[in-house]
Amino acid sequence: MPCRTARQLLTLVKDFHRKLGEFYADLAATAEQEQVQALLNYMRRHEESLQGLLDRIEEAGESHLDTWFARMPEIAKCECFECPQLSRDMSVEDAVRTALWFDDCLIEFVREMAELAPSEELREVFSSLARMEEHEERKVSRAALEATRGA
Repeated sequence: MPCRTARQLLTLVKDFHRKLGEFYADLAATAEQEQVQALLNYMRRHEESLQGLLDRIEEAGESHLDTWFARMPEIAKCECFECPQLSRDMSVEDAVRTALWFDDCLIEFVREMAELAPSEELREVFSSLARMEEHEERKVSRAALEATRGA
């Protein structure tokens, strides 16, 4: 992955959340169990809320988001940034495990962005984003646990 600006990296993360949200919406529409539908709809809303947060970060960050990174995070090569390989016939456990794997991949990517950030402003932006992603991952884990207990 060639060097990119902070804004381009945020867009990469935002696009990934959008794709994952669309997948959850499609999967929820075909799910038969009510609890599975509820979990998938929760996860879709979770992804939409993260997209909104990233939009607000982009709007607030204006000029320093156009800063170029001299080096790219190693995790940028992570396969999770390719088109998500999720299947409609996955079990809820498989879907949750895969979603958490994607979250872990994104968190690691954002942490590396914070470490490689060329300015203190950007370090803080990406450190805050990593903390927020970790918090959201815990919320999804709790919701998934509740759904799998009830399924």
